[in-house]
Amino acid sequence: MATAALDRLREIDNDLGLPLARAAIVSSDAGLRRVGAEILITHGDAAAVESLCPMLDDRNPAVRSLVAGALVQFAAAEPLADVVIDGSMAVLSGTGWRGLEQAALVLGTLDHEPAADRLLEQMQHPRPEAALGAAWALRKLAVDATFAPLVGILRNCPRGNGRPRRPAARGPPGEPGLSAVW
Repeated sequence: MATAALDRLREIDNDLGLPLARAAIVSSDAGLRRVGAEILITHGDAAAVESLCPMLDDRNPAVRSLVAGALVQFAAAEPLADVVIDGSMAVLSGTGWRGLEQAALVLGTLDHEPAADRLLEQMQHPRPEAALGAAWALRKLAVDATFAPLVGILRNCPRGNGRPRRPAARGPPGEPGLSAVW
């Protein structure tokens, strides 16, 4: 009921829903959090972006994805780019695997190279989602200084049988080796 009411208020006048949106984004109801996020996204100022960044760690994957996509779009506007990067870096400094994954994706998309050291740490996270997000972001950033530590991390990644991996000099047939990828 609350979700439908807030959604209707958003349809009538987004600004009327703004005070309620800030409360909605911390609700236990995913639908209410989504509508609250949509209101903040439509509002699109620095305060809204600051409220949205912690939602990168939302329990609901659709809400996380909605927020991450909006943050990338907001970063295209110069006045909001720093707010998005600061908020995403704050989430990347946290411990929630959901937020780590999404912050890595946002920062990688934005080519924010100062995140590289934290992304290397994240490669050893016990949740594969967080480690995979970091790997993707590191590939997008392609910071030369991260190559050697990344190879070391990958060499020590356990395979399904628990043995460390030994990277091949070349990739699979028809695929380049590590040196061609980096």
